[in-house]
Amino acid sequence: MSTHSDVKFVDFGPLLLKRLLSTSQGMHYQAAERALLLLNSEHVQKIVKANMAKAYPIIVQGLLNGSQQQHWNQTVTTITYQVIRSYMEMNRDQFEKLTVAAQQEQKQKLSRQKDNQSKWELLNRRLGLEESPSPFPLMQYVPPEGFEGKY
Repeated sequence: MSTHSDVKFVDFGPLLLKRLLSTSQGMHYQAAERALLLLNSEHVQKIVKANMAKAYPIIVQGLLNGSQQQHWNQTVTTITYQVIRSYMEMNRDQFEKLTVAAQQEQKQKLSRQKDNQSKWELLNRRLGLEESPSPFPLMQYVPPEGFEGKY
């Protein structure tokens, strides 16, 4: 990412930041580590400060979403929280607003998941599958006639 005057942030910045954020949340711990360290670098933070209105919400929302899903590698989780802290210190008021928005979005997501689950349960009850111990009710094993558990 260059700060040349002929290259504008709007041309490549949002896509690059989103790619870095998705890489930082990936399963490959070395790639996630490098993406987080790049997001935490002085150069990237300068670019974010220069384009605060567009870049800051992308970064903060991406980091907050990523922090809700613990990474299997503890180092990546630790670096994620360090990066969140550095962006929080950049603009506390905006960070708080974005945090509240992210929490509301998470609540809505959980509500939609509960609604979907209840719809599936209703459908299973209507089909007579409510007492199914199998997570795949249509794939239950039915033993042949005359089979009484003998081998």
